[in-house]
Amino acid sequence: MKLSELVAQYVSHKRALGMRFDSEAATLASFCRRVDGNIDVESVTVEQVHDFLTGNRPLTNHWGKRRSVLDCLFRFALSRGYVTASPLPRYSPKLPPPLTPYIYSQQELKRLLEVASTACSPYGLLDAYVLRALILILYGGCLRHGEALRLTMQDVNLDEAVLHVRESKFYSYAAFVAMPIKPGLDHDDACKEPAGGHSQVARIGIVLMAIDP
Repeated sequence: MKLSELVAQYVSHKRALGMRFDSEAATLASFCRRVDGNIDVESVTVEQVHDFLTGNRPLTNHWGKRRSVLDCLFRFALSRGYVTASPLPRYSPKLPPPLTPYIYSQQELKRLLEVASTACSPYGLLDAYVLRALILILYGGCLRHGEALRLTMQDVNLDEAVLHVRESKFYSYAAFVAMPIKPGLDHDDACKEPAGGHSQVARIGIVLMAIDP
């Protein structure tokens, strides 16, 4: 079996299980380009895998992520008899420590909200009040940026103060986030209701606003 055929079968298998598998598929496509997807999967060597994992890049935690993707690929191949041994290196290098997440203080968040309008051009596609609402959703709901950007108006229940996150990291379930609502639009430094309407969009920020004025 060719390497490209194995990758195509493996990606189809994962997506049939309900996974999007986009980033992993991109990693495997890159591996095929680097190694040559037309070679027999049994011909892949430890040196070729090591070259793909390391290359000319500085050593980061992405090394471990790429290795994990390849490890799962060759476990899949082993379970189906396509290969007799995995070509992954036996030992892993010492990776740098992961980045420590930084949590903005309430004062830092307020300063971000104050300057949100300066990041929006009159000719741009994003209005300042939308950017403020997005910042508040990310901060108050602890959402990943992809989860926030995929939200629609149907995901917001203002009466019950519930935000429905339907496409979370693992794709297979809906998460429900309920946050306290501050009464009225009383945060001058938060999500103001614009004069031109869009009050429902502006109020999304208030749904997630848990910061004392």
